[in-house]
Amino acid sequence: MKALLSPLLRAILLIVVGVLLVACREQTTQWIVILTGGLFFIVGLVTFFDYLVRRNRGRPTGPFPLLAIGGVLFGLVLLIASASFLRFFMYVMGGVLILVAIWQLVAMINIHRQVRLHSSLFLAPVLALLFGLFAIWNPTKAAALPLLFIGLGCIVSGLGDTIALTIFSIHRGRQARLARQAAKESEQDVEFVEPV
Repeated sequence: MKALLSPLLRAILLIVVGVLLVACREQTTQWIVILTGGLFFIVGLVTFFDYLVRRNRGRPTGPFPLLAIGGVLFGLVLLIASASFLRFFMYVMGGVLILVAIWQLVAMINIHRQVRLHSSLFLAPVLALLFGLFAIWNPTKAAALPLLFIGLGCIVSGLGDTIALTIFSIHRGRQARLARQAAKESEQDVEFVEPV
């Protein structure tokens, strides 16, 4: 039983993480943006202070760390206006997805005029167009949609591990019972053998 405890805990943890991701995906998405902003801010700040310390000590510094200042400002935007940034980003991505889908549909229609294409090939650009429209219509849910799939994947993986561990435990218990029964039967056979 001890050997099954670690995989069982992992499976339970996967299920819990999956349920949390499915239940709280909008908040999780916003926290990911805030965490990313914090990382940009810290890395930019450290790089900028490293430049200042090197310059004050007379060490070679290189050019002014404009990228570090940009990282600090970008991190501040993500920290202060994470929801607005997320909506703006989803509008941009939705618009790009719509443009790409329209371009793919036009290209496929032009190809279809020359070569007969199966109608199922048009499904991917149509789905991309619908996803782009959904991202513009509801940017918060669109941003959280990948977390839904990750959460569902965690739940399915955890349940699969739990089922596999249960089946393995039952099988191992059955094998142990059969081995004990075989050993008991061999002991009984030895008892009934009369010496010659």
